[in-house]
Amino acid sequence: MKILSILLVAAIAFSPIHAAKKSVKLAKDSYHQICKDLNDNILKPGKKLSSAEKKAVGDYLGAKKISRLKKRDIKHFENAIKKHRFIKVNKKSFSKKLGNNLKKWPKKSSVGKWYQLLKSPKGGNSKQVNSSSGNPDGTNKLMDQDHEQTN
Repeated sequence: MKILSILLVAAIAFSPIHAAKKSVKLAKDSYHQICKDLNDNILKPGKKLSSAEKKAVGDYLGAKKISRLKKRDIKHFENAIKKHRFIKVNKKSFSKKLGNNLKKWPKKSSVGKWYQLLKSPKGGNSKQVNSSSGNPDGTNKLMDQDHEQTN
């Protein structure tokens, strides 16, 4: 009986720790990860977030229930995402009438179809590469070979 009570106490004691270790892995191009990058100032050169955009991103990151966020802040949220350094907006998905791609607040794990993440901001691998040459290291081997042949 003593051993059973010890095991029961241990199971109860370690259950919150085990639950805390379980974290949802979010895609690198999910809305939540993009907002984290925006908080880390990963912005396009020459761009700054307005105070309304900062507030919308901060509210989104801190929200436990997204349904409680204000609908009027969605446009500021979308404009902030468009200022992310590695985001490319798909022109075909752009709504000409409304000018916005988001109609409601997205889930944190969702990935938008209206944008592409060109390069991973944390240095990890991504599906697409943000370089004109197409090589991950930013070099163009064909151009380097041509340059060597002409010299």
